[in-house]
Amino acid sequence: MSDQQLLAYIRGELSQEETDSFLDWIEASPDHRARYRLIRNAWDLVILSHSDDMDSVSADQAYRMLKTRMGSLREEVAEDKRRTWNISGIAKIAAAILLAVTASWYFLRHRSDTIGYHHIEVSVGQRVKLVLADSTIVWLAAGSEFTYPERFDRQKRYVVLNGEAQFHVATDKQRPFEVETATHTVSVLGTEFNVYAYDEASHFETTLYAGSVSIRNHRSTNQNIQLQPGQKLSYDKGRASTRLQHDIDSTEMIDRIEGYLIFNKTPFSDMAERLSRYYQKPIRIKDPGIASYECTGKFHYQEKLEKILEVVRAGRPFGYKITDHEVEIFAQD
Repeated sequence: MSDQQLLAYIRGELSQEETDSFLDWIEASPDHRARYRLIRNAWDLVILSHSDDMDSVSADQAYRMLKTRMGSLREEVAEDKRRTWNISGIAKIAAAILLAVTASWYFLRHRSDTIGYHHIEVSVGQRVKLVLADSTIVWLAAGSEFTYPERFDRQKRYVVLNGEAQFHVATDKQRPFEVETATHTVSVLGTEFNVYAYDEASHFETTLYAGSVSIRNHRSTNQNIQLQPGQKLSYDKGRASTRLQHDIDSTEMIDRIEGYLIFNKTPFSDMAERLSRYYQKPIRIKDPGIASYECTGKFHYQEKLEKILEVVRAGRPFGYKITDHEVEIFAQD
């Protein structure tokens, strides 16, 4: 798969068929996943250094910007090898403290200042709490990647997420807080919300618990969706369709912070995708009827997968088989 295709996926420009091909490709090899992360991290740096003028960028322009950024990263590594080594040593200490988080440091030229950016990757089976420079609190779920500045500039507070995170954003009416993901940008002034936005996931979600948020789909930059407390927006990437749910229980926020996986009328296919990520084992659903079954409930992230499947199939009978490499879900005779 070419770099252009990987970038098109990150920018949400692939069709359903192309997205399915990408997901098959990324599951096929650890080398594929490593290459994708390289492209994704480079693109995050492009976004952070051009955050004011990305909406109108064409696919060709985006690819040129990506290649330029990757070239400059190679130059920075060569020129700042000693400084990078010193900082990585500090990062290793921080990683041990932050529950096996892998941290690295980037330097970007942003406007007229040089701003340091932290890039954090959360290990499987771990969760991490961060406090940003403006006192915003972020809880990161397992498998998440998060890029944020050591300090925010005077106009905007800007972070990049590939994963799932719970945000308690410190109020600042003069500086909006923006969460950039592969398919959407979530903008707030001060609020509490959850974002589910793994790059390779089939869908994007934002759930609002307090305050208000504005969500912009990168495919339709002229249309913003405003959420009110108790609402959840779900976006199916393959179908390019949006669904809005109401009356979301505000106690979900506390449950998520305490490590629970929350499902509220969630299609079993989406639930299986999340469980696959948390338990690092692909879940393959053989029956479309089972895939569309809506699930509601909560499970602690340390719960055994077998127990979760037993609870779900109490409401919608199905059979399953767990091997060392995957889980197969099938219709029960």
